[in-house]
Amino acid sequence: EFLSAVQLFSRLSDDSLKRIAAMTVTVKAEYNDTVFLEGSAGDSFFIIVEGEVLITKSVPKSQSAKSGPGASEKEDKVIATLQKGDFFGEMALLDEAPRSASAKSKGQTILLKIQRDTFWKFVESDAAVALQTILPLARTMSDRLRQTTLELATVYDLSKIFASGQAKKELCGHVTDQIKAILPEGSFCAVALWNEFNEEFEWMSVSDKNIFPDELRRNLAKTESLMKYLEEKREPFLADNWKEDTRIADKNLYGSHEGTLLALPLVKSRDVEMLSSGRWIATYPLIGLIYCSHPSKAQAFSRPLAHLLSSIAHLSSTALENSAFREEETARTSYALNRRTSF
Repeated sequence: EFLSAVQLFSRLSDDSLKRIAAMTVTVKAEYNDTVFLEGSAGDSFFIIVEGEVLITKSVPKSQSAKSGPGASEKEDKVIATLQKGDFFGEMALLDEAPRSASAKSKGQTILLKIQRDTFWKFVESDAAVALQTILPLARTMSDRLRQTTLELATVYDLSKIFASGQAKKELCGHVTDQIKAILPEGSFCAVALWNEFNEEFEWMSVSDKNIFPDELRRNLAKTESLMKYLEEKREPFLADNWKEDTRIADKNLYGSHEGTLLALPLVKSRDVEMLSSGRWIATYPLIGLIYCSHPSKAQAFSRPLAHLLSSIAHLSSTALENSAFREEETARTSYALNRRTSF
């Protein structure tokens, strides 16, 4: 019954599904357990029965994130979050190349593991089975390749914009333009940044003011539930069904819509704060957020889209932090020059 709901096997007969069930091995994983590592030999693929799996890629660590001499030059970047019914590691079915990414369980997870040799013996045993299995596999791989192409194009366009050295407000406008282009029709996005003078988050750009909720046409307080969530978790807040979501206490502050809400934190790379005990700790202050919503449609944002938006938020955080630093340097230089010329 479960296998029939998996896209890869959805067209197979009950007899074929029973044969597949007989060749699976159940794998149980706890939080952050490694399913396989990037670079390891691949001889099987996996189907998620329960839980979630993070697909990560080892990438060079940004200079601002390094913690000092001897720090690791690599970090794991999450490129996908897969859920019940999803399958992964399918490239091992086609070649014997090392794994191109790592897979780790996000929490308690149950997987079905199928060996490559066993799978191909099953497929080769019946031409009809082969057609009914390979076509969905090719379709899934095509969808993932198309998503990767979209991500590369979007990140490339944003990287050129961020390298231009524009002011924060102009950068925010470009971010909303880029995001609006990839959101489903009927959605809007906006960017708010922290203002240290009035100690509130102010909207810097909005993609569609005609559908922007009246309740959001104000500055956002740091004490609001959504802002506290982003500050503490430093991870995206996704409500597939905003009407039914119970995580935010003061929902009335964000509009009466019934659709999808995705709030992405913009976080400063690192700051240093001294505790009352005199000990210094590293902090990662919230400098703003990217707010995306489809007011009328639940589950409007796919998981790949949410991950792409998360990548945009990460890039935007660095660019906006650098822009703020440049503006502060310019202000200090101008102040110093004015002081010299006033005497």
